[in-house]
Amino acid sequence: MTHFYFLLFIFFSISAAILAIAFIVYSLRVRHGEGLRVFGLWMFASGGWIISHLLLFAVDSVPQAIWALRLEWFFEVLVPPSCLLFSIHYKDYRRWLIGWRQILLFVFPILLIFLSLSNSATELIWVNLSLNLENTFAPIQYDIGPVLWLFWLFAYISFLVAAWIFFRNNHIRGRAYQQQAITLLVVALLTLTMNTFFLIAPQSGVGFNAGPLSFTFCGVIIGLAIFRYRLFDLSPVVYHKLLESLKDGVFVIDKDKRLLQMNSQAAALVGINRSIAIGESIQSFFDEKSPWNAIINLDSSQVCEVEIERGQQKYVYMVSCQTIDQSKQVDNRVITIEDVTEQRNSKLSEKIARETAEIRASELDVLRKVAERLNRAVEMNDVTQVGLEEIVIGVGARFGYLILADSEKRPKINGSFRLPPILEGTFDRLSHCPPCKSFDQMMAGNYQEPVSFMPCEILKELSISYPGLISIPLHLGERYLGVLNLVMAPDAVFTGDEIRLLQTVGDQMSAAIERARLYESAELLATVDSLTSLYTRRHFFHLSQHEFDRASRYQYPITILMIDIDYFKHVNDIFGHLIGDQVLQQISQCFRTILRSSDIIGRYGGEEFVVLMPATNLENGRIIAERLRTLVTDHPFKTDKGDVSITISIGVASKEVETDLFLEQVLENADQALLQSKEQGRNKVHIWQNLIE
Repeated sequence: MTHFYFLLFIFFSISAAILAIAFIVYSLRVRHGEGLRVFGLWMFASGGWIISHLLLFAVDSVPQAIWALRLEWFFEVLVPPSCLLFSIHYKDYRRWLIGWRQILLFVFPILLIFLSLSNSATELIWVNLSLNLENTFAPIQYDIGPVLWLFWLFAYISFLVAAWIFFRNNHIRGRAYQQQAITLLVVALLTLTMNTFFLIAPQSGVGFNAGPLSFTFCGVIIGLAIFRYRLFDLSPVVYHKLLESLKDGVFVIDKDKRLLQMNSQAAALVGINRSIAIGESIQSFFDEKSPWNAIINLDSSQVCEVEIERGQQKYVYMVSCQTIDQSKQVDNRVITIEDVTEQRNSKLSEKIARETAEIRASELDVLRKVAERLNRAVEMNDVTQVGLEEIVIGVGARFGYLILADSEKRPKINGSFRLPPILEGTFDRLSHCPPCKSFDQMMAGNYQEPVSFMPCEILKELSISYPGLISIPLHLGERYLGVLNLVMAPDAVFTGDEIRLLQTVGDQMSAAIERARLYESAELLATVDSLTSLYTRRHFFHLSQHEFDRASRYQYPITILMIDIDYFKHVNDIFGHLIGDQVLQQISQCFRTILRSSDIIGRYGGEEFVVLMPATNLENGRIIAERLRTLVTDHPFKTDKGDVSITISIGVASKEVETDLFLEQVLENADQALLQSKEQGRNKVHIWQNLIE
């Protein structure tokens, strides 16, 4: 009787393995998708496990048993990660579908495979290995080693995570989806349950064969479910969240017109209970009189309209059909239902809107031209000139002028266009407008829209009537910049739309002015050191290179001074960095009192300064350097913590007319001379060593 059961067991095992392999081969030939390839890996590992397990019954020595166990071990350790990876693909966890993250799941199993090849490590997997050929269902006897326990801990974690993933999918509505989730969950739990027999009694017939059989059974169940419940066609998790977020109704059907997916909006529109409809033929849901019958016969890329009456109101829906993934020859189709009732009812409104758009086209053209010209302008002078010109011409004003608030909030004239000759002299004579309550009211925010009743003192000389003047406040949010005054014809009358146009023009002008100011600030920060107001090192190099080119062209000498404050660190350490900053500011002012306006002064580093003196030979440079050194030495600097006395060391180098040196070479020479000054005791002026000291 035992032999009969054994033969039955062998027959069933081989049949199950062949059936599992047949499922995956068929699926890969007629289906597409990464999920099926992963399922193929799972079935390959499971089928390989059962086949290699059958080889254990043919061994007749311990060495053969070890190699047979190693072969089974190869397939066995691949099953848990491939099962987990399949669940991840089914759930469509995008973050885990990156290539290197999928590989992480197989790192530990691969290490176990290599470990099993070592004879010394075999005892860590199969302890007390021996043969008992009289035991028909468990001819190889062994105890579970620590490595095998570690593998099954990894396996149980993998199966529990997979079960949790399948369970998470069970909340999606639809009977077909729930049957999918239940099937997958049962598979994961069945695997955990059957393999418990192996962990409890690995030497018994049931425990010895529980592992490979459980995975083969579960693989077959999944294979059947692929064709029964269309696991990869229905793809519940992939579609569900996306479709539910759409405002339009969406159906997904296959070539047999089976309903694969639909969102709640589509179910509500056509009156279908999707909990029982998904997975069924869509033809069974509509009778012959239903207006939704158009969906059934709709081919790819076709569009039709469906009219539905509800009560006394008629609704119009646009139904369109598109094929999914035509490049892969997948026949699934997406049918969208869009409510176009308002669009149909708004055709008259569209006509009126079209006529209105034509009227506004000229206004938009003005805005476009103003925006284009302002966007091309960067500096403030360009912005004011270009902006005024385009605005005055665009809105048909007689002339215009711009008044901006200065740092003290006073009205400063910043530009004009088409001024009458009688006003040109006035604008040239005045930098600021006369005291003006109108400007104060604008800056206080009392007027946020263009107004045409603000008196202007500067126009009294022309006796221009105030109805011809319109003032546009310039502001960014709550911050007011000034006012743009446009003088129109005395009888000009503005409609509400024209007022809004002028306001938009003012907003564009405000943004351009602010952009120009930011550009000037950024340019200043890039060229001037914020602490000393000297040139930055980068800008010093730029100006100096230009000066070197001029010296070569016009044949005159250039001298460079490299200056360093002696023991400046002591000043910071004793008095603090705030006092050190005050010293740096004052010493910069000292340099300006002696140096010429044509000399280029830069802050080279923390307490290092560099001076380029055009048309200055080496001897004159030495004399100026001595004057600088003497002035700093004899001039205590007043700070918040009292007088601070410092000294400086200076290195002098020159490019004479007969020499051909680059800027970098002269700077390096001056720097070497500065180093000599420090080595000789500081508070000295030293000329580069190749020249006389």
